[in-house]
Amino acid sequence: MKRLMVLGVISALLLCFERFSAGRKSQPVAASPTPRIVTLQEVLRHHDALPAEARAFYGALLAQGEVFAVQVEYLPDPLLWLTTTPEQARWMREQHNDAAGLESVVMSAADARDLLTAMGTDVPNTLQEIAQVLASQAPAEV
Repeated sequence: MKRLMVLGVISALLLCFERFSAGRKSQPVAASPTPRIVTLQEVLRHHDALPAEARAFYGALLAQGEVFAVQVEYLPDPLLWLTTTPEQARWMREQHNDAAGLESVVMSAADARDLLTAMGTDVPNTLQEIAQVLASQAPAEV
């Protein structure tokens, strides 16, 4: 798989954040800047220019369950990837980390639940709810 594919997906994802953030009324209101959540499915649906190889990889990820990209201000890389399964998280790390010098933060739902439990936070049930909690505040603030 071409490593530059990852950069194309990330660029498409950042464009999705701009397009979809205005339409997300269900997100909790947070201090400025407003956190944003985009599903990988939304990225694939709205960006036809992604190479077939990238679509196949991300399609295989989605076959395992949902994948969210959460734009946060509290990490060096502004994207936090949140996956349904640990296997998806492993695949994402293998493809994203070290690609063009990037090191992405990728967490499975189980990893996120463990983090929130360790912080003493009530653990949400769905991946969307977990994404909203992580987007609304830095884990140290949880």
